[in-house]
Amino acid sequence: MKKIFSTIAIFASILSYCQNIFQSGVNVGIGTSTPTSKLEIYDILNMKLLLGVIPTGSAANEPTILFSRWSGNPEKTYTSNAIHTLFSPTGTDGNNFGLAFSTIPLHANNDFSGAKVRLFISNNNGNVGIGSINPDEKLTVKGKIHAEEVRVDLQVPADYVFQKYYTGKSDLKSDYVMPTLAEVEKFTKENNHLPSVPSAQEIKEKGLQVGEMSNALLQKIEELTLYIIEQNKRIELLEAKVNDK
Repeated sequence: MKKIFSTIAIFASILSYCQNIFQSGVNVGIGTSTPTSKLEIYDILNMKLLLGVIPTGSAANEPTILFSRWSGNPEKTYTSNAIHTLFSPTGTDGNNFGLAFSTIPLHANNDFSGAKVRLFISNNNGNVGIGSINPDEKLTVKGKIHAEEVRVDLQVPADYVFQKYYTGKSDLKSDYVMPTLAEVEKFTKENNHLPSVPSAQEIKEKGLQVGEMSNALLQKIEELTLYIIEQNKRIELLEAKVNDK
């Protein structure tokens, strides 16, 4: 009789190992006696869910959680030794990934305390800020930027200076008039900055517009070049008169 009971107990433990089948309409709770969803896990001290183990091989064998969207295409979230968290959407929107909110902006902090500097924030106007909570342009950075190259598009490049000087007209900027040296001297004495260049007060209040300032400085360089050419012609004339005597 003991052998019969032992045999039954062994087979029962094998056949019933980790097999729990619940009828439809039943919620399952782990750590809670009142689950409100099909599966609810609750632990006030150590909330953790681990699926599988980290094996060797391709990422397809990593611990994975599948989230099904309304279209039926799943998003995969998996972790590995090299990748902490990876979202891999599939289906018709497989090349897109985003987070959608109703009206609140999107934040990303480098820790959960919120005490550190914000990495970025995007507001309802589509502006993105780095280190700034109120970006007023498409990209607002509070701090220094390190880049290999910056490209600025200009609608009217400063070549209108030479064009107007040599041809008498300019299709780049028809109203441009090159000031004389006397006019430049008078303006700088009265305003303490070059004409067509923002003053120190304007830059302090509005900031430095890189494209605008670069073009203004190029205009001044071209004007200065023409002043030098004119002065050189006068010098050559004076030298010729001296040599004729």
